[in-house]
Amino acid sequence: MGVAYGFFIVTPLTFLVALWIAKLGGASPYFAIHDFYQNVFLGSVAIGLFFTFPLVILALNKVGLVNHETLEKNWRYVILLTLSILVVITPDPTLTSALAIGLPFIVLYLLSIRLIKKNSQKLV
Repeated sequence: MGVAYGFFIVTPLTFLVALWIAKLGGASPYFAIHDFYQNVFLGSVAIGLFFTFPLVILALNKVGLVNHETLEKNWRYVILLTLSILVVITPDPTLTSALAIGLPFIVLYLLSIRLIKKNSQKLV
């Protein structure tokens, strides 16, 4: 699902922003076909891997390394760190790609906290 989101949403959005910035600056946009395919492939796979992070959190909870109290207490730091990393590694200088990747990640992170909390209440 993360790869599909990266391929169908984030990649076209990123290239639209790149084209807009190039035209705004009066430049003629140029993409080599090899670079284009490489960016599409690597970007989609990277986003897919990034979206597995909540599953990693769930697995860490199952083995007892994290609990919902810790995740709830530190959610602001996780979101700040995530968005900071995304601003640095996304290819466009605007916040468009960072928010397009970050917002679904934040939702998935918060949902994983709820799932962990719900599962821990069932065990009690």
